[in-house]
Amino acid sequence: MSSQPDPAGTSRASAREGGFFGGLVRHPVTLLVVFVTLMVIGVISYLRIPVQMMPDGIVEPGLQVFAIHPGSSAEENEEQVARLLEEELRTIAGISELRSTSSDDRVGVAVRFDANTDMDLAKAEVRDRIERARPKLPRTVREIGIWSWSNADMPVMFFAMLHPGDSPRTDFLIDTVVKRRLESVDGIGRLEMWGVLDDSVRIELDEDRVRAAGLDLGALIGRLSADNFAMPMGEVTDGGRRVLLRSDMRFKSKEEIEAYPIGAGMAISDVGRVIDAKSVRNRLFRMDGTYAYFGEVQKEV
Repeated sequence: MSSQPDPAGTSRASAREGGFFGGLVRHPVTLLVVFVTLMVIGVISYLRIPVQMMPDGIVEPGLQVFAIHPGSSAEENEEQVARLLEEELRTIAGISELRSTSSDDRVGVAVRFDANTDMDLAKAEVRDRIERARPKLPRTVREIGIWSWSNADMPVMFFAMLHPGDSPRTDFLIDTVVKRRLESVDGIGRLEMWGVLDDSVRIELDEDRVRAAGLDLGALIGRLSADNFAMPMGEVTDGGRRVLLRSDMRFKSKEEIEAYPIGAGMAISDVGRVIDAKSVRNRLFRMDGTYAYFGEVQKEV
């Protein structure tokens, strides 16, 4: 008995073999339209979507406000500068976080905004609030600046510099000449420099003399810290004028430190000496076995 193939079954098998791709081949016009559409979308995306580490709307942008206040202590800056800036800045809409940092000679205020905030408008409002706060700030505040940042920002350049020899003016030139000229380059939003040493005064004690005098070094350090300070004392209003009071009891010269009494009719000069020295501001870097300066450049947002 012979069996004949089923024509219907053969047809269904052929359809299954063709599948999705077989359907595309049988409809070339549809395939062409889809291909052209994808090409147009790709070209538009290439021309209009910027190259970013993180897309806008995902990360929260922010602004950094910094104020330079030479000769001031961290306590003074917190009381007279940081709080006034915070009071004005917190009135801006769209702020998600406001944080300030006060240190000697400097105040920094970080303002973080919601992801969908118009940063051009936010920057204008921050400038407006700074101008409102400026009359209330001490006259000794030398500079107030703003730079914008985002979590998507990455430094565009890292660099290191070596200076032959060891000149006492090297750190001064890095801070006042090199850094300022690089910051003035168009497109640079922020420049950080590390490895700069600050001028300081150091007391070097003679161990034998200290032991012979029976000097308590812990008590001496405590007395020096208590007698060498600068702090705000409040404010006085006189005839419509607002006067800020400040107590500055810091040592004015090395001779004044050398004459500091330590008891038994002796002074610091009797058990040691006072010298000028360099102290580490933040970090130290070495390159080829030599101390170097390290820099980081971020582009302007």
